[in-house]
Amino acid sequence: MSEQRETPEALFDDPAESVEHAIGLALESEQALPLAVITDEELYAYCNSPEEAAPEGAYFRTLSKEQRQVASVTAMRVLAAQGWLGNEVDEDGTGTFELPTTTVAALEMRKLSPQLSLQIRGHIGEAWYVLRHVRDDLFLRETVTPHGFHAHTLVRLDAAERDVFVAQHQLPAGSDGAAPPHVDRTVSLPQVEGASIGTTSTMSFLEDTILIGTLVRVPEGDGPTTTIINIQPDGAVILGDLNGESVRYRGGTVGDVEEIWDSWVPRMHATLREVDGEAADARV
Repeated sequence: MSEQRETPEALFDDPAESVEHAIGLALESEQALPLAVITDEELYAYCNSPEEAAPEGAYFRTLSKEQRQVASVTAMRVLAAQGWLGNEVDEDGTGTFELPTTTVAALEMRKLSPQLSLQIRGHIGEAWYVLRHVRDDLFLRETVTPHGFHAHTLVRLDAAERDVFVAQHQLPAGSDGAAPPHVDRTVSLPQVEGASIGTTSTMSFLEDTILIGTLVRVPEGDGPTTTIINIQPDGAVILGDLNGESVRYRGGTVGDVEEIWDSWVPRMHATLREVDGEAADARV
């Protein structure tokens, strides 16, 4: 028989208390605080709706509702049998599961609206990088692999997180020396939505694209700002700035990706200070 693993016990009955506990741990350290890695199957079981559990990996997204339920129940049974979930069984056979505190905290924080969301699509599937503001200078980072593993970490928008953000674009080796492509063209949104990797249509300037990123961030001006980032084989990028019903494409480099982060972070902090100031005024 396999050895039973120790399971961290949930410290609180109220999920909000689990969140407070995780925030307290993060505030005590200047380092990022890993909370939990959760699979698609687990999220489907823990969340109230499929929409709440999104985004999903390539495999789980193809399953029917019935198949998802079977996969989720199987995952729960395996985790319980291996001791990853605290569990108790009453005399009547009714079982209850007790999740680790940090997992509960991550699940609660996932309910917050994203301030930044990056979807990267390539030949191996989709990957995601999502930031949600939690409190003060703390953000919940959720990264999702094409295989459906969701890693949750409490982070700050510092130099280390900047490196994580840039790395999510999966830029190939040598990208620092890549020259910007000679592209400056505006395309209608329907044409963009119908395009794909390797397209040779009216958007032939994107035919060498190996990865497509869709980056949405708030606050940016009067609302969310969307940029489409097309990664080329040499590491150069073609950026598409969404403006109403059209997208303006322009040549760029890894430096432009870094600049997106460098310009967004101060605006994000300024907005948070403004919100904090309004909250303080309301308390007076």
